[in-house]
Amino acid sequence: MQPVGSPRLPHRAPDRAVRHRLRDASSVLIVTNRPAIANSWYDDFIRFIGHQTSFKFVSESASLADRAPMTRAQWPKYLVEHEDEDPRIVEFLSLQDLKGSQYFGGGYKKLKHIADYTWDLLVIDEAHEGVDTTKTDIAFDQIKRTHTLHLSGTPFKALASGRFAESEIFNWTYEDEQTAREEWSDGTQDNPYAPLPKLNLLTYQLSRMITDRLAEGVAIEEDAANVDYAFDLNEFFATKVNIRFSERHEYCG
Repeated sequence: MQPVGSPRLPHRAPDRAVRHRLRDASSVLIVTNRPAIANSWYDDFIRFIGHQTSFKFVSESASLADRAPMTRAQWPKYLVEHEDEDPRIVEFLSLQDLKGSQYFGGGYKKLKHIADYTWDLLVIDEAHEGVDTTKTDIAFDQIKRTHTLHLSGTPFKALASGRFAESEIFNWTYEDEQTAREEWSDGTQDNPYAPLPKLNLLTYQLSRMITDRLAEGVAIEEDAANVDYAFDLNEFFATKVNIRFSERHEYCG
């Protein structure tokens, strides 16, 4: 299976043919290592997808106990009764639940329908978390699908691994959202980026003191050897009880 891109993996969008195939998907499986974000997925589904497509959101996540997604038992019946309405499915599932199934390397007899079905698209949300393990690889290998989409806000490890070809990478940043917010021109629908708050980007310039120290290295008393001095971002922004930067005299210059 080839990953087809990610909104947080730079550099560019998948080609037009791939985007066309994804648009025509009728079955989408979302798997995440953070089951608590089911509410966010459901909210976005209701706002952007559910009211204008024939997709139904299927999930039994505990995070959605007070919401109204379709259950796994309800979906087959709905599929038969509304066959002429082109019913489509988005199913949300936690990675923990998936790996617990005997069909995906676990010990519990559940989620057989996930294993039996061939999905048009598997979405691996928060793809930088808990996915680089043997058990996870085994679980994902058992999912029959046509396309795979990895989503990550911090894809640095994935990019460094060389796993994704340049044509498989799509980047969508906060700056892109702000640009879309200002340049929205589709008068047929509301600007979905309009509610976004203003974004201020701040940069910090290290003082000459810290750059000189980085260049010199730090002497270790035990063997008098020099090692690279590591700049600590947490230390840079550390504060005292009075909310003043504790190392301002050293780092800010």
